[in-house]
Amino acid sequence: MRFSLIITTRHRPTFVFNILDSINNTTTNKKEVEIHITYDTDDTITAGIIDEIKQKYPELNTLFHPTERSEWMVRDYVNWTITNFSTGKYIINLNDDVLFLNKGWDELGWAKLEDYLRDKPDGVVYGNTEDNELAKAKDAAFIAGAFACFPVISRVAVDAAGGFHAPEFKSWSSDIASYLIFRALDRILDLRNEIILYHFSTHSGRREKDEVFLEMERKNQGGYTADTFVERDVKRILNYINSFK
Repeated sequence: MRFSLIITTRHRPTFVFNILDSINNTTTNKKEVEIHITYDTDDTITAGIIDEIKQKYPELNTLFHPTERSEWMVRDYVNWTITNFSTGKYIINLNDDVLFLNKGWDELGWAKLEDYLRDKPDGVVYGNTEDNELAKAKDAAFIAGAFACFPVISRVAVDAAGGFHAPEFKSWSSDIASYLIFRALDRILDLRNEIILYHFSTHSGRREKDEVFLEMERKNQGGYTADTFVERDVKRILNYINSFK
C-alpha cells in the first residue's frame, strides 16, 4: 500500500462526505490508497453513515475504527490508528474539514517521494503539502516556508519516532513539533505542487467554531510547547538513520 490517510471525526457527517468526495475525485490509483476513519464509540452519527459511505464510494478502500472517547487525540486516535490498522508506506494525518484539490495527487506524490529516497536507504522523509492555510493561522516562529498542517511522513520515520506526532501532545502544536524534528534532520521534501489540499479552518476564519472545535480548544489549553520533545525525537530518528551507515 502506498498511502494511508488517517481521518478522525466526530458528529460531522457532511465533512466526512466532502473529504471522501474529494479523495474519490482526485485519486488515480485507488487500490494503493487506504482511508482510515476513526470515531468515538458513542458517536452514533458517524456510525450511522458507514453503510452509505460504502455504497457511495465502492472503489475507495475505506476502513472504520470505533474507539473509546479520549482527550488524547494524538495518542488515542492518530497514533493508535496508524499502529494498529494502517499499512501504507507513506502516511498523511488529516482533519475531516480538508479537501484534496488536484487530480493525480497520489501518483505525483508517490513519484517524487520515491525519487527523493533513492539515495536514502533509511527511507526517512517529511513531505510538506500545500494546505492553503493562511499564514496568519500558522506560528510565524516556525513556518519558514516548509511547515505543513498535513504533512506526508514515511512509515519508517513514524516508527522510529514512536508515532506520527509525539504522544504527549493532546493535539495542537504536535504538527509544528513534527516539522521542527524533520527540519533539524534536513529531511523535508517540498510536495506543495504535488499534493494540494484546502483546509476549511476556523483559525483562518473560513468557518464558524463548532462544538468539536470548542472541545478541542478546551482540551488543548496549557500543556507542552512545540519544541518540548524535539531533541528527544530527533535523536530517535537519527539513531535509526545512522544504523544504515
